[in-house]
Order: sequence, then C-alpha cells, then structure tokens
Amino acid sequence: MKRDKNRPMLFLDDGGVMNDNSRRSVQWQQLVETYFGSRFGGSDWTRANEKALVIEMDMFRDFLTKNGGKEFNAFQKEMDYIWLKTMFDHVRISVPPKEEAIRITREAIRWITPRVRSSINGVKETIPLLSQMMVIHTASNEDSEMLRGYLSGMRLLSYFDRLYGPDLIDFAKGSWSYYDKIFELEKPELAIVVDDKEECLDFAEEAGTIVVHSVITGGKPAKKYWISEFSSLPQVISKILKAFGGS
Repeated sequence: MKRDKNRPMLFLDDGGVMNDNSRRSVQWQQLVETYFGSRFGGSDWTRANEKALVIEMDMFRDFLTKNGGKEFNAFQKEMDYIWLKTMFDHVRISVPPKEEAIRITREAIRWITPRVRSSINGVKETIPLLSQMMVIHTASNEDSEMLRGYLSGMRLLSYFDRLYGPDLIDFAKGSWSYYDKIFELEKPELAIVVDDKEECLDFAEEAGTIVVHSVITGGKPAKKYWISEFSSLPQVISKILKAFGGS
C-alpha cells in the first residue's frame, strides 16, 4: 500500500527484523570473494573484507560520537572509499583515485545485495499482508541502495514505499533525530516502528511513535509490543491499530 498519508505507516528495520545478520554476513564474504576475485584477481578477499568491516565499524562509532549522526552522506563516501582501499591494500592491488574507488564500491554493492538470501522465516509471506494494512517504509542504518538490493532479491521491493536509509535524510540512525527527520517528511497520523535494538526503539518512542520489539534472532522482549516470529506481526499490528484508532 503506497503513498496515502492518511493511512497508518509501518517502519521496518532490516537486520534482525527482515534479514538474519549472521546468515547474511557469511554470504557477503562469499559474494565479495566472487565479485572482486573475478574482476580484479588476487586472493584472500574474505580476510580483506573482514579487516575493512572492523575499520568501518570503528569509523561509524566515532562518527556518531563526534557528529551525532548528521551529515551522513559525506561520511558514507568516506566509508565507501576506506572499505575499498583497505581491501585493495590487503590484496596488494593498486588503489584507484578516490572517486573511482567509491564508484567501484557502489557497483559491488549493487551486484552483491540482490544475491543475498538471508530473509527471516515468514517475511516473504507476511509483507504482502502488511501492505494491505499499512503503508510500509524501511527505517534502517543501511543506505537506500543496499535496501533496494536486498528487497529486490527477496522480491518484496514493490510492497515498500520509501527506503529510509540514513542517506535519504542525511542523518544516521543514532538518536531520536533520525526518526524525527523521517516523520517530518512523512507526517504520519499513526506510525509503528519495528526494530531488534532496544536503543533504537527508545529513540523512536522519543520521536513519538509506537514501537514493536523484534526478538526473532534472540534476546528478551523489552517493550509492550513484541514479536518472536515475523508471521505474528499482522496480529500485533491489528492490536495496535485497534488500541490507537488506526484504520
């Protein structure tokens, strides 16, 4: 269901809600090896990617600490460059100029993400049902291009409206401001956020939304509304809509 701001809106996180991060990580490593090995030669791309991801995670934590999440798009370009540079350095391949390195990174992401198969049980069957109840968006720390790839591979892209992505609002998912900026654009009469991280749910509540805690991949429920299976989400949504007067 698309582009009707009078309808309730559902904002879904990706990892831990729609995709299993553990399974996805293993496949990413394999696909990185396939993609870069076939195009640039060399070996040990898996280890190269592991090193690059550790550096990226440290960069992201530092970015949130210093910037609070703002000006994400400039930071993302820097991360794209560092990811490729770290891998090329490890494999001992000459690193291209920065803009070319960023282009190669983005091409790799566009190739890899639709080939990942890590969807959580029930997601493919349940998303079409949810789209009849609400307008569906994402609310993820993955950028919209990555989300488009994953959802295309799952054959679910057509059920989503906007793929938030910090890139769409130039603000990372590290405070209540992330959700506030999304809600400024969407102006939903009723919004529900589903996430596996309690901290993110706290941020969403600060921004004035109803939250559902996903414990599908582990953990204990920390919120009033929660799911341990994705297929139970329509029932939980129905309860919320009834309680808060949604259509």
